[in-house]
Amino acid sequence: MDNETQTTSTTSFSSLIKAVIVFVLFLVVIYVLKYYFYSYPTPTAKTVIVKADKLNEKIFYLPDSSKIMLHANSSISYPESYNVNNRIVNLIGDADFFIKEIEKESFILYTGESKIITSDATFSVKMNAQGNTVALKINSGNLSFTTKKDSLKNTVFLSTGDSAILNSKNNTITK
Repeated sequence: MDNETQTTSTTSFSSLIKAVIVFVLFLVVIYVLKYYFYSYPTPTAKTVIVKADKLNEKIFYLPDSSKIMLHANSSISYPESYNVNNRIVNLIGDADFFIKEIEKESFILYTGESKIITSDATFSVKMNAQGNTVALKINSGNLSFTTKKDSLKNTVFLSTGDSAILNSKNNTITK
């Protein structure tokens, strides 16, 4: 092979490599655009909402057999997928909770700016109309009461007979 043929062959091979690299980069860009910017909508989880009317309390049971007594003009919501591995509930208003113990599984309640975690307790929650104060009274069992903001700094552990109030205006919990 002479020198000129070898140079042409090297140039052709070099051009082929460049074309392959450009093509692969093009495919990567298409992938990113398709799956990150134009992804198909994912189905949203359905939510179950239970409301007590303005004059009456409402008693109902969660799928794990925990009992909740909603006070007048209060509501609770939880995912339709609620089960022993997914025990998360949201409360607006006031309610009494009778949480059934399920080994190694926590019950999590969000209300106002607070988060309550327990595995087996009975307790009452009262939230003021503005949602900036949440009062908690433990009838039996143990739980943690924390703020949604800065929860590591603002967590209180409560047991039978204890009470606590969260003031979300100044992000504090008093026992």
